[in-house]
Amino acid sequence: MGTIDGKTYAIPTGVNAYTVVVNPALFEKAGVEVPDDEAWTWDQFIDTTAEISGDGRFGVQNFGFNEAGLEVFARQRGESIFTADGAIGLSDGTLSDWFGLVLRSRDRGSEPQPSLTVEVQAAGIDQSLMATGRGATGLWWTNELSTLSKASGVELELLRFPGEAQKPGMFLKPAMFLSASARTEHPREAATFIDWMVNSPKAAEIQLSDRGLPVNTELRTAVFDKLKPADQRAGEFLAEISPGLAAPPVLPPPGAGEVQGVLQQLNEQLLFDRITVPDAVREFRAQAEAALR
Repeated sequence: MGTIDGKTYAIPTGVNAYTVVVNPALFEKAGVEVPDDEAWTWDQFIDTTAEISGDGRFGVQNFGFNEAGLEVFARQRGESIFTADGAIGLSDGTLSDWFGLVLRSRDRGSEPQPSLTVEVQAAGIDQSLMATGRGATGLWWTNELSTLSKASGVELELLRFPGEAQKPGMFLKPAMFLSASARTEHPREAATFIDWMVNSPKAAEIQLSDRGLPVNTELRTAVFDKLKPADQRAGEFLAEISPGLAAPPVLPPPGAGEVQGVLQQLNEQLLFDRITVPDAVREFRAQAEAALR
């Protein structure tokens, strides 16, 4: 994602993947088996999370506020939120199915009522359903596993997204980038610093997973034993799934941040029945295309 038109403009410090985090203890309490993530579908995801909800627990935290879930969903259909030329790459059918999936999660009781959903979403990761021991599943980045595990006090697991067996949509995303201006007065020093941050064993020992699991896989292996248990599980998970992942999406164009805001706004309106799915599709396209102009 740091390469544009064949030229490298930025070096990742580390990598993450957007994935499904599960609390096996809540699955066990509900008498539900943890799904086979190499085979499950989106329909099974909704069915499973609905079956878990009850007795103060919820199957899943609403997944419509983060555009990364839609990105994976769309890529499983051969689409992406953005195209290489900076346009919207989502068909009306994919948008409609995604918005419909969000409503099915609500209507089946997989997630809390909309008022609690919005409250939890605004509270951040530390007060999420997963962190407070009330959520059996949630969609999170792999580098958030350590925070979720510490807050919940239980050992959480990582799963592939539903639908990955049919067509991969998951991808590795840089945690942060390192880059230097072409107009810097100190190009050699800047290059030396970036090289040290990415390739130095000493830097890897200092940073560990603070900037994502080291993108340099040799150094990732070298510091693996020093990582927190949750980060080790994330590292093992990434190593397991990486061979089957799709290539990363294109670099988001100017205005992408506004598009994310549009999705969040429409998701909330859908949850409270202030807008229908067809209207949400039309509104998204109109507002998103305006944001990219």
